[in-house]
Amino acid sequence: MLLKSVHLQNVGTYGNVELNNLHEQPLVVISGINHDSDTADNRNGVGKSVLFGTLPNLAFEADPLALTKRNKKNFLGTKDSLIRWGWEHDGKEVVIGQDSKHYYVEIDGEDLEVHKSRQEVGREWIRKTFPISQDAFYSYAFVSGQRPHVFQRAKPSVRMEYLT
Repeated sequence: MLLKSVHLQNVGTYGNVELNNLHEQPLVVISGINHDSDTADNRNGVGKSVLFGTLPNLAFEADPLALTKRNKKNFLGTKDSLIRWGWEHDGKEVVIGQDSKHYYVEIDGEDLEVHKSRQEVGREWIRKTFPISQDAFYSYAFVSGQRPHVFQRAKPSVRMEYLT
């Protein structure tokens, strides 16, 4: 899988962040200082996990209406929050986003206008174009995350079923 871009607007600590051309970078470093902390140069709580937690949120977990529900937990922010991730699938650039009410799907720059349809239409496009299944994503690519998954709640002996 080739991740290409991420754009977050009013998500957690991010007012507006756009990372493009990720596929051209051999290494991307996310760093910051928590200015709300009493500890000098505190790197905890600056939003690194929130940034990467938006990918499973978009791909597997929350429908767009959940963005406003999560506001109570201070995960995504406000009803004008926006998450957009881009990747390559079958030689085409896919960009899928969600705000508090809709999914947005673009393939090679063409807006499929799924935001005019039911939420299931957007979720189906994610299933078609995101090349990693939910179980594979959580067991291999995102073992530790913001939101609990069956893998994380399982007893150690059961966890082995995900890894073997």
